[in-house]
Amino acid sequence: MTKQKLVLSFILGIFTLQAISQEIKKVEIKDEKGNLKTEFSISIDNGDTIFHDTYIEYYPNGKKEFSCFYKKGIRIEKENFFDKKGRETFVHEYIGETFPRIIKTKAFYYSGACRYVEGEMIEKSPGVAIKEGIIKYYWKNMKVMDSVIFVNDRMTYRARFNKKGKFQFENRY
Repeated sequence: MTKQKLVLSFILGIFTLQAISQEIKKVEIKDEKGNLKTEFSISIDNGDTIFHDTYIEYYPNGKKEFSCFYKKGIRIEKENFFDKKGRETFVHEYIGETFPRIIKTKAFYYSGACRYVEGEMIEKSPGVAIKEGIIKYYWKNMKVMDSVIFVNDRMTYRARFNKKGKFQFENRY
């Protein structure tokens, strides 16, 4: 390779790297009053526009409604949902970046008999998840209310406990 071709290849390589790094773009969407509604980053991957990095949605009062993190269009780490008061209502924790993968879930309720739920899902492909394993529902005093077993997104067993944690009944499906 001649010196001129080598220099040209090097320069083209630099321009290509700069073009790739410039492909990540931060986007902000505002409502008619100018308040921030959504902010996220996108990138171009093989000609497709995909989410990359932090994604956040806001309520009209400015409090965070939803947040998650993307890596090359795939949700990773934690996904959080909030109520209008800013309290966390749901958390999905993505385990791994390849499919199938586990999503650990938690739900927080601020009224009613059931106040907390935890369990797991299996995400077979992006956005396609099924319930799998044990999901536990808790009373306000954090004693187990229900323990439910799911197999391939189908409820197969349920055990109910009273507010003191004493077994009441079971259902097999």
